[in-house]
Amino acid sequence: MFRKIIWRIFVWKKRRKLDRLKHLRGIKVYTVSGMEIGKVKEVYLKGYKVDSLKIKLKKEHKKSGIYLSYRCVKNARDIMIVDERVLEKIIQRTN
Repeated sequence: MFRKIIWRIFVWKKRRKLDRLKHLRGIKVYTVSGMEIGKVKEVYLKGYKVDSLKIKLKKEHKKSGIYLSYRCVKNARDIMIVDERVLEKIIQRTN
């Protein structure tokens, strides 16, 4: 009985395609200098690795959101810390 349950869970997870990581959604995004950019809305995978993030920007940035390559992320725990160049690109695109 126990083996059947384990087997069903394993087969179900194997068939299911994952294209986002739900546990990272909603985390606040900050730059290295400490300025808040926004919140993570979606996390996209390429194969089995995180490829990019969709970030909802704060209202002061005059844009609703951006897509960010995961290579720009320095750390992701309780908050996400991204490279300073991201903020520069946001400012350039809004002007």
